[in-house]
Amino acid sequence: MTTKSLADYDRAIKLNPNNANAYINRGSAKSALGRNQEALADYDRAIQLNPNYADAYKNRGNLKSTLDDKQSAIEDYQKAADLYKQQGKTSDEQYAVNQVKKLSEQ
Repeated sequence: MTTKSLADYDRAIKLNPNNANAYINRGSAKSALGRNQEALADYDRAIQLNPNYADAYKNRGNLKSTLDDKQSAIEDYQKAADLYKQQGKTSDEQYAVNQVKKLSEQ
């Protein structure tokens, strides 16, 4: 991930500030650059724009897990699992369920 990619996401958001997908992609780019608080804000915005965006919950859970915010990560993974189940995305649901189990055992 490069800062050029980040600039592309910034432009996409400027063109369409209600594009949840652009926020999650920019959040992932920021996370890869170690800009974790900014990444969390982008994931939050993606969820605000689309409360059924399971990938946003999963990505935010991944980052919160990395930041040792275990309980909050579990909540995000559980929400992602519920949404994936509703959407019929079985393998994604299983990933989120496994993350909940893994964090719950720590």
